[in-house]
Amino acid sequence: MVEFTIGEVAGAVNVGLIFLQITLPLLQVLVLVGLLRRKESAVTWSVVSRFVQSTLWPSLLRSDVTAGRREGVKRRVIVMDYLALFTTVLVVIAGVLTPIGLGENVVPGPHVNATFEYAPDPTVFGEETVSRSGYEISRICGAGRLPCPGVNLNDTILAPDNSTVLYENYIPTNITKCFRSGVGKIGDFRSNPFQIQYRKYFTSTSEANMTARFNTTGEAISIEDIVLLDKIDVREGLVIDLVNGGLGFRNHTVPTSPAMKRGASWTEDLLFIEIESACIDTNWSIEFQVQEAPFSWAPYATSADLILLNRGGGVVPQTKPLFPQYDARNQQLNPDLMGRANLAAKIFGYILSNHLNLTISNSTAGERYHPSQNDPFWFELAGFGTGGPSLGFGSFADNSPYNGSAASSVLPEIVSLDPHQFNLSAFNTTTFFEYFACRATNAGDSPNIDLLAIECGYVIAPPQPKHDNREAFDIEKYWTSSIQVCASVPRGILKEVTFLYNDTGKGPSLKDLTVSQIKPKIYSNDDERPIWGVENPGQGWNISTIQLLWGILDGAQYKNSSHLWTVQKEHLYLPASSFDGVINLPYGDSMASSRAPSDLLTDVYRGSRIFRDSLTRQQMRKWQNATASPKTTILIPNLMWTSSAANMLVGTKSLVDAIPSGKYEVKTFRHIITYNYVYAIPGILCLFLWMLWAILSATMLISTRFRSRMSLRALKSLINRLSVGRALVAASEPKMCDINASTKVWIAKAGRVKVDITDDAKEENKLLLNGSKSGSGQNFAQGKIQSVSRVGLRSNTM
Repeated sequence: MVEFTIGEVAGAVNVGLIFLQITLPLLQVLVLVGLLRRKESAVTWSVVSRFVQSTLWPSLLRSDVTAGRREGVKRRVIVMDYLALFTTVLVVIAGVLTPIGLGENVVPGPHVNATFEYAPDPTVFGEETVSRSGYEISRICGAGRLPCPGVNLNDTILAPDNSTVLYENYIPTNITKCFRSGVGKIGDFRSNPFQIQYRKYFTSTSEANMTARFNTTGEAISIEDIVLLDKIDVREGLVIDLVNGGLGFRNHTVPTSPAMKRGASWTEDLLFIEIESACIDTNWSIEFQVQEAPFSWAPYATSADLILLNRGGGVVPQTKPLFPQYDARNQQLNPDLMGRANLAAKIFGYILSNHLNLTISNSTAGERYHPSQNDPFWFELAGFGTGGPSLGFGSFADNSPYNGSAASSVLPEIVSLDPHQFNLSAFNTTTFFEYFACRATNAGDSPNIDLLAIECGYVIAPPQPKHDNREAFDIEKYWTSSIQVCASVPRGILKEVTFLYNDTGKGPSLKDLTVSQIKPKIYSNDDERPIWGVENPGQGWNISTIQLLWGILDGAQYKNSSHLWTVQKEHLYLPASSFDGVINLPYGDSMASSRAPSDLLTDVYRGSRIFRDSLTRQQMRKWQNATASPKTTILIPNLMWTSSAANMLVGTKSLVDAIPSGKYEVKTFRHIITYNYVYAIPGILCLFLWMLWAILSATMLISTRFRSRMSLRALKSLINRLSVGRALVAASEPKMCDINASTKVWIAKAGRVKVDITDDAKEENKLLLNGSKSGSGQNFAQGKIQSVSRVGLRSNTM
């Protein structure tokens, strides 16, 4: 739909009005002429003359008033006539163009101290979010069989089987105080780890030994697939960045008073969790041809003519290849995701080359390889692109290049996601790929601030047709998919979020709240950077038995604590945890911030239930575009995690929690009229000409030479003498009334005289041109004027 500015509309209206202004008098003259009789009073002819001469008819019909220099019109009169015509045209142009420059805008207004109130979410996210009133902060360690840090060894209960001793799941006050300390000041909008919670949860009470514990357990749910929104959105408890990926935690409140007609804007520093990723192309692709089963209801059944295309990734196997190493030192400063992805890609190239028995002679870039249909590897790839549930790379018989390592056994298959969506598959946790190339962690590793929740895996791009996508689908044509490797890690980071609220007058609602900008928090010096703390549980723990608490600390109190690892920087890479790829939240553990970010990332890489469904064409095109380059492929794990985490997590800290009074300064907006002065040029020129004529008129009025002729009395006399009725009467009966008589006197004496100026009156009047052929030139001219004036004249007193 075409949009017009207020100025353009005003200009269009003026065009219409000018058209009416020009054409309406023309039509009115036509009607008037039709209504006139042969005989009308002299004063009537004067009025008719004024009416007709004021329209364009004289110019259009080339009447006497269009005479020029050749016809004897004085030069000064012609110049003035053309100047008047130019001015008239210029005024018309100015009338059209001048309003077009008008515009309107909403600009920042004064700052006001506004009162904030909770804004409910009208979407399904708001409907599915459970009240926080029953949410208890709790955690378990070692499936409840180990006491979490700070839990008294005597605080135990019996499991329902009455034989298993479980430790209570409370978190001691000193620990909660520690991880709340960095964000507890008034006006601090950042969340602590206990304010990041599961969106849905269930509660239960276990009774044993005369005690009762109220347990809160999170639920893994899928509410809505929002990955296609491609914008920054706000939902219940979250700011969701679906452009680059990431979640900001905020229980949404909006300014409600005083009333702000044009809305309000303000900025808050919020805690975000986002995924940082790096991807690299393996330089291998899969090409295949879809084979349709005869008389099958399925659109296509199996893949035929499976091809592996070497785009430069094939390497000739060596006895013990040297792989690139990533930097494993101080992972909080640099997790070296690109180095990990590069190592994984090189390992993939080595094992695939070894499986295909590549040599120097057959490992040229551009070569295509056809796996044998008797090869288990072919059967794993044959379902690719056919709508099958997954794609596997088969079981390679090769041992790990690192002889004697824990991963020197036969490599198991690599599981992947639905190929119609895209295949983002992780290396098995016990294989060489994951242990040496990616995570460098296993379930028995001791937790540490530098042991990060990194995940790696393949991204097998959605099938791209090797023909124009707009053509009809042809099963005989080939499709291709590139194979890339990605490494990802979740991190906590602070960002400045600018909100814009436009109150529609229907009460506080999240639908009226938008985010105009998100940017990383800028710090002027190192001391301003937050101090991040990660729980140090001491000896005897591993990442499978404890999920570490983390958050922003009060450095003055806890920076040097022996029970914490701390780092002062812009962001914190979250610590590793052990997870088997199936979301099954432990009973009685409500610490979403410790478990969910890494678990959801693992779930994304190893087969998320949320993203296994068949894709729409819109979703398919999004992922096809994303996998066009490793630089954009990183959006796939980032956005997948964001959508999945948004369904499961919610932030509970609001502005009212940060500022108990609920008042916060916001910037209001006001409406203004703007103007583009380019469109004012014709109008300015008109004003200049007006001033020029005004100055000229004033100068001539001052001069004694022109003053008498320019007086209003003289001007009125001239106008009267130019009146056609006076001229006709004066030419016929000059003694009837003085031509210089006042209007009142002239109308009384001669104005009512009937005058016939039609062609039929010429013979009846029998006027002679006496003296027109003899005498001086002046007499001749005078006689001609008199004779012409008297043509068709009849005068009778009424």
